[in-house]
Amino acid sequence: MKNLKTAVRNLEKETDRKKQIEILQSVNKLLLTCYEIKVGDFTIEPLLVEAYYYCPGKFEDTNTHGFKSEKCRRGQSGRFGKLYVHKMGYGGIDICLSMREDYCLSFLIKNSLVSKEGAAEENKKFCTQVSLLRYLKENLDGADIIEQKGVLCEKNKEAAPVINTVRKGVKGNFKNEELASLPVDSLKDYPLTLEKGYTKEKITENYLKTYYADSSPDVWKKVSGEILGYSLNKVIREHFGI
Repeated sequence: MKNLKTAVRNLEKETDRKKQIEILQSVNKLLLTCYEIKVGDFTIEPLLVEAYYYCPGKFEDTNTHGFKSEKCRRGQSGRFGKLYVHKMGYGGIDICLSMREDYCLSFLIKNSLVSKEGAAEENKKFCTQVSLLRYLKENLDGADIIEQKGVLCEKNKEAAPVINTVRKGVKGNFKNEELASLPVDSLKDYPLTLEKGYTKEKITENYLKTYYADSSPDVWKKVSGEILGYSLNKVIREHFGI
């Protein structure tokens, strides 16, 4: 948990917009690769997370629920390691990482795999943000999700590379910032909830241009095939002029 708290403390001190976004992306990566969430007898493995941060005068992302509502602000402020259940919109669950009351910081579990304790690997359930909340409510026997304690647990698992993209359905001056993150190996296996125009092929293309800019066409074919199950032949031809 030390790595998360260090990142949040750095975020509290940082004022540069670009650097704040980089810190939020690093927290996304930690949540995807180093942690899982325990709620009752259920384990939630995030596949796609979105960062929401509102700090007056410093990082005013008006898509954050706490910007719009005092009730939501209480749910997203000063609640490190606890869950925030959406009070507006269609429903969802965030993991809160705010350590003070003067800002809101939480990370929406946009897509996830959920399993009951002792269940086999193949019995994991894929959930959207809405179906995750519904599933937990139906299976927690009336337990209060918000009051769950010790929900963030470190995990020992070989982690896939993580790539950033934009959040789905947001507005305002943070609309085009890459504040959502996902493991690249989730693109092939799951119907992730992605923003319009940011398809799994487009995300893979951006990933190749970012991390394999100096590699050969054969490497691009290999990597895109591993990520998607097929290679991006058209993109490769256009990029390399072949």
